[in-house]
Amino acid sequence: MNIPGRDLEGIHFAMEYLTQQNVFNDPELDSNKKQILANGKNVIIIGGGDTGSDCLGTAHRQKAKNVYQFELLPKPPKQRSNDNPWPQWPKIFTSSGSHDEGGVREFGISTKKFNGKDGKLVSWHQDASYWPLTPSKTVTVWLAIDDADEKNGAMKFIPRS
Repeated sequence: MNIPGRDLEGIHFAMEYLTQQNVFNDPELDSNKKQILANGKNVIIIGGGDTGSDCLGTAHRQKAKNVYQFELLPKPPKQRSNDNPWPQWPKIFTSSGSHDEGGVREFGISTKKFNGKDGKLVSWHQDASYWPLTPSKTVTVWLAIDDADEKNGAMKFIPRS
């Protein structure tokens, strides 16, 4: 996703965040990399689906101060609409156990840009809104794609993820 400020410190791909947590939990894997931790921080998750839910649950288990999940698409209906018959995948509102753990979940939010100071994230712009952020208290988790996806748009298997 090509959004201005994407390369600022404090913005991470979801798979980078989730994979490093698996590495931390498994002593057989190389854990020499600096860990992305959410404890005591405000976490912004951009995107949804299973990956968003996994990031949400991980942030809760890491004792994040607050967790916000913003999804681009509008909130789906509670029941199938006429233009979504079986056997199509049901486009309905669902929640997972990680959503039950807490956090703020909003729909129809489009990220426009990130602002930084000295290479660190300080604010986030979505639609017509502006959110000032405290860099030492915020970690932003970027969802839905990993580094390889950004380059070629393809999904890739990440071992032990």
